[in-house]
Formats: sequence, C-alpha cells, structure tokens
Amino acid sequence: MVNYGYSFNDLISINLLTLVFYMFSMKNLYLIIFSLFLISCHHKETTEQSSTLTQPDYQIEYPSNWRMDESGKLGTIFILINESDSVQSDFNQNINLVRQDLPKETPDLEIFVKSSENQIKDLKNSKILNSVETQLNDKNAHVVEYNAELSGELLHYIQYYVVEGTQVLILTYTGKPNNYTNQEEILNILNSFKYE
Repeated sequence: MVNYGYSFNDLISINLLTLVFYMFSMKNLYLIIFSLFLISCHHKETTEQSSTLTQPDYQIEYPSNWRMDESGKLGTIFILINESDSVQSDFNQNINLVRQDLPKETPDLEIFVKSSENQIKDLKNSKILNSVETQLNDKNAHVVEYNAELSGELLHYIQYYVVEGTQVLILTYTGKPNNYTNQEEILNILNSFKYE
C-alpha cells in the first residue's frame, strides 16, 4: 500500500469536507434559484394586481384595490381612492392631482413652496414634518409632508410640487396618520407618477 502522507482518518475528513462543501454549494445554488423564482412570482403578482393610467401628458401606476376617478371633482385631474380602507375606516386614503397656474410675478418653485408652507401653517393643528427638494421621475420637484386638521379630523398629507412651464402640478396623498401603515405602497404610487 502506497502512503501519501495521509492517514485513513485524514482521507475520511477530507472527503467529508469535500462532500459538505459540495452540498453547501449545491444548497446555496438551489436556494438562489428558489429565491429568484419567488421574486419573479412576486413581481408577476404585483404586476397583475396593478393598473396604469396613461394619458397623453402623464402616467401613474396604482394597485388594483385603489379606484381611479377622472371626473374632475373638486378641480382634480384625477383622484385615486383606496377601496380597502372603507372596510376598516370612515376615511379612504386618496391621492389626487391638481394643476394650478403660477402667479405671473413669481413663476418660481421655491417661492411657490414658501407660499404653500405659509398656507399649511395657517391650517388648524398643522405641523410640517418634512420639506425638501427632490426629483420625481427626473423632474425637479419639492415634497412637503405634514399633518393638519380638516373638519375636526387630523389628517396626514404628502404633497409633491412640480413646475411645468407656467403651471405647477400638485400630487397629494391624504390619509389618517394611523392609516399610514402602507407607506411603501403609497410611496410607490407617488413615485410612479410621470409627467411629459
């Protein structure tokens, strides 16, 4: 018998380590493949459960449990209403889009934001939580997040302001502060908004 410097126990240990390494590698490979499968299934479900409103000058994606209203109520371009809220609450979360002309003497986003913040401060029990410059699908924008009371009810708002020529688009989320548990879903809707 030829001796290569390894005892029988050493050979068993090396073979076991090789086997464990192989199993570990295969296990990871199967785990990675399984994870990718789950992610692709989840993406497919998300896609199948969402809708897209596409108009000539804007587009927005939203979950199928939100209802789209383009009737122009209250001067809106559209209102998205979370239908699943009506079961749990007397107030439905909503997202709406309005368009306003900028004052001719101040066609500037920064001045418009300051004016809007002053109006927010005049609302009952208002508190501005966040106000920052941002991008909304490659457009310069400003987002203001605040709480304020309306008709005796404390509400949570997120407003994006985007200047387009002589107009400002105002994309607004409204909901109760305690209903803001689906924050990721809401931010996904808001961030899907595209304006041409």
